[in-house]
Amino acid sequence: MKFKSFAAVVALVVLSAGLACPYGATRAAGADDAEVALDRGLAHAGKGRYAEAVAQFSKAIALRADFAEAHYNRGLAHFLRNQPDQAIADFTRTIALRPEFPEVYDSRGSAYFQKRRYEEAIADYTKAIALRPDYAQAYYNRGNAHRQAEHPDQAIADFSKAIALRPGFADAYNNRGFAHYRKGAYTEAIVDYNKAIALNPKDPDAYNNRGLVYDNKGQYDRAIADFSRAVALRPRHAEAYNNRARVWLKKKNYNRAWEDVGRCRRAGGTPAPDLLAALRKASGRRG
Repeated sequence: MKFKSFAAVVALVVLSAGLACPYGATRAAGADDAEVALDRGLAHAGKGRYAEAVAQFSKAIALRADFAEAHYNRGLAHFLRNQPDQAIADFTRTIALRPEFPEVYDSRGSAYFQKRRYEEAIADYTKAIALRPDYAQAYYNRGNAHRQAEHPDQAIADFSKAIALRPGFADAYNNRGFAHYRKGAYTEAIVDYNKAIALNPKDPDAYNNRGLVYDNKGQYDRAIADFSRAVALRPRHAEAYNNRARVWLKKKNYNRAWEDVGRCRRAGGTPAPDLLAALRKASGRRG
C-alpha cells in the first residue's frame, strides 16, 4: 500500500527537497477526525507551513496513536524544520507500524545524514534498497552518505546505480563527479560535470565544481569561465567567488583576486584563511 504524504522522498544533495501536496481531494462525508487533521496537515505542508503541519499531524496522532501516515508526515515536517531528532522518532514509530514501507527508511536515513551519523544513514538507505531494488533516490542518498564517510568507491558505485536507474539524474552525475574529483580522477570528474551541465545547464554548483577540477589541472582560464558562470547563475555564490579569487591569485592578478574576496564577503561567505594569507603576502595588502 502506498502512503499518502506531502513528500514521497526527502532528497539530500546538493541538498534540496521539492515539496508538493498531491492530495487535493476533499474527504468523503463521514471521514474520521484523525483523517481530517491529516489532510489539514498535508495542506499546510504543501504551502511550506511546517509548524502548522506539525500541529495538525500531532492532532491526528492524538486521536489515533497508531496512525502511521501521520507519524511519517510529521517526521518529514520536523526534518524540513531542521529538527532531526524529532524526525527520527517519528520515522522510527512509522517503521514499527509499517516495516514494509521503503520511503520511511530513506527518510530516516536522511535525518541521520542531517545529524552527520553517516553509518546509520547508510544502514537505512540499504534497507530501503532491499525493500525496493530500483529505488534510485535511495542509491543517490546512500552515495552521498558514503561520500561524507570517506568511502569514495562505494559512493561512485551508488551514484552509478542511481544513474543507471534514472539516466537523466543530473545531481547524481554532479555528485559522482565530485567523488571522482576527491580521488584525483580529474578526467572522469569533468566527464560527469559535463553531463550534469548538459542535463541542467542552470545549476551553478556543477559549474563551480567543474571549475575546481580545471583549477587543479592548471587550466585557469577554463576555471575562471566556470566560476564566472556559477556567479552569473547565483550572484551570492560565495564559494565560487572564493574559488575564482584563488585562480586570480595564481594568475598574479591580485586586484581581481581582492575584488572577488570582497564579493565573497558581501555574499555572506568567509574567504579561506590560506587564500587570504597567500594573497596578502603576494600583493603586499592587508585586505
